[in-house]
Amino acid sequence: MKFVVGGILVAALACGSGCAIQRPVDAAAPDESAVSAPRIVLPSRPYFPGSVRRVISDGSQWEQLWQALWQNQTPVPALPAVDFTRYQVLFAALGERPRAGHRVSLRLEPSGVEQQRVVVTETSPGPGCMAAAVLSYPVAVLIVPRQSGPYVFTEEKLSTPCETN
Repeated sequence: MKFVVGGILVAALACGSGCAIQRPVDAAAPDESAVSAPRIVLPSRPYFPGSVRRVISDGSQWEQLWQALWQNQTPVPALPAVDFTRYQVLFAALGERPRAGHRVSLRLEPSGVEQQRVVVTETSPGPGCMAAAVLSYPVAVLIVPRQSGPYVFTEEKLSTPCETN
C-alpha cells in the first residue's frame, strides 16, 4: 500500500500557527471512507519547547509524549486512543519560535525495502511577512500503519512568500 500525506492536515494551524496532526491516505482510495489510520485533533495549543523527531511505538511512549505536550495546561486533554498493534505515531517538534507563522508537517516517501523516509518540512514566514510577536511551538503528528523497519527523518525548509509594497 502506498501512502500519500499532505492532502490531509488536521489540526488548528492556530496552534501557534504551527501544529498539525496528519494521517496517511490510501492513494487509490476515491473517498474519505478508505482512510487507513485514525485521526487525532489537537484540542488547543501544545507546548513542546525542544526540537525533536520521534517514532512512538507503544501506549506508554504515547502517554509520555501527550503529557509533555500539555505540561503547561490544566487539565491535560484526554489521551487519544491509538491501536499500537496496527499503527505507530511519528512526531516532530520544531521547538520555540519567536513569532506566529511557523509550521511543521510530515510526509512519507518510499526510500527502500528496509526503511521508510519521513520528510519533516518546516515552513516559516518569508522576508516582509507580518506575523504576531508571540512564541509558538510548532508540532506535527502522523499516524501510520505499523512497520518493522526503521524510519529515517530528513529535513526541508520552506519560506512563505509575502507581498511587500
